[in-house]
Amino acid sequence: MGQFLLASKEYDNLGFRHLSWLYWHAVCAPMHIAPVHFGASIEALQKTYTETHEKFINTKLLDKDNWKKLKKELKNTLSELSTDEATTCILLNKLSEFNKPPQNIVVERLFAFLSLELGTVEKAAWKQRNLAGHGGEIKDGNCIQLITDVKLLKIRFHRMLLSMIGGNDNNLYYYDYYTIGDSNGYIKRKLTDPVP
Repeated sequence: MGQFLLASKEYDNLGFRHLSWLYWHAVCAPMHIAPVHFGASIEALQKTYTETHEKFINTKLLDKDNWKKLKKELKNTLSELSTDEATTCILLNKLSEFNKPPQNIVVERLFAFLSLELGTVEKAAWKQRNLAGHGGEIKDGNCIQLITDVKLLKIRFHRMLLSMIGGNDNNLYYYDYYTIGDSNGYIKRKLTDPVP
């Protein structure tokens, strides 16, 4: 990644000042909590990129017109329920989240736009982010799995960032820290190729 210099527009569009702090906190974090920090870095990068490319990456379930109709109906229904005012207010506030697709769908749409593919092991590593974020226990013997999943989350971040700042020409590669390489070190893969 060191060979790329971010133009000021890309730097600002990606919120790189904030993003770089998130990333370095992830790199320096203790292994049991590193997945949370890498997850936060990935989500921040994804959020800023999709916001600046909203014309190309759909981050809603329903189009504007259909959502407007449904929202109106839901508001009418909520106002007719026999609940206390506080509960109605909470439900109305949750409406804004109702049209947002689940995280995995947003990721699929983003990766399709970037012409990247997530491999099976890369998708599975995301569970470590949720496990660590919710205080899940690392079972005996699962430390190796945790370490490899952290490597996969790091690769996911690298692939996204490289694609966002450098495009998908055939000359872009990333280092696969997950797969055991030969005596020369890590395996170098095309940016578009997932970790096998």
